[in-house]
Amino acid sequence: DLGSRDIIADKAADVENVLKVKANQIGFNETNFSVITADGKFYSFVVSYNESPVALALNLVGDQVNLKARTQPLGGTDAQAG
Repeated sequence: DLGSRDIIADKAADVENVLKVKANQIGFNETNFSVITADGKFYSFVVSYNESPVALALNLVGDQVNLKARTQPLGGTDAQAG
């Protein structure tokens, strides 16, 4: 369930357990979206636009949400995510 038309989501091709979510509009206002997984778990997220997001992926495993962080900013300078 998407909270607005400012973000779009679709299942990744050839993969059963990957959902791609991206901005449909630059600079959109804060909104929300919900995900129900195949095992019936419900996740709700509040999102806002960020030109250089720290998080590029979330891994929903068990009862935890693990963040996969960017290790190099878009500008090309090395940085370690913590």
